[in-house]
Amino acid sequence: MYYAFYRLKSNPFQLNPDHSFCIQHPSFSKAKDLILFAIGQVEEFVIVTGEPGSGKTTLIEDLLQDLKGYEVARVDLLNFNLEANDTLFMLASCYALD
Repeated sequence: MYYAFYRLKSNPFQLNPDHSFCIQHPSFSKAKDLILFAIGQVEEFVIVTGEPGSGKTTLIEDLLQDLKGYEVARVDLLNFNLEANDTLFMLASCYALD
């Protein structure tokens, strides 16, 4: 019923985030601008943190769509209980570094 009313082409209520449904509210735009600024300053790492459901994945997916055509390396670390050394080990592993 809501598909026709809102002219939706896909389901907006999925378990996986879909950046095409994101709303560009002020805090979303500010976070995106800060990440773009960090990238422009050639920062080696940008870490996005926040509460579950706060839009981190949606933000990154939206940002990556804007950066299509650029060479971008992305790593998702989804284990929240890692010590610093284990985090570095996982990061190195994701980039196939010894």
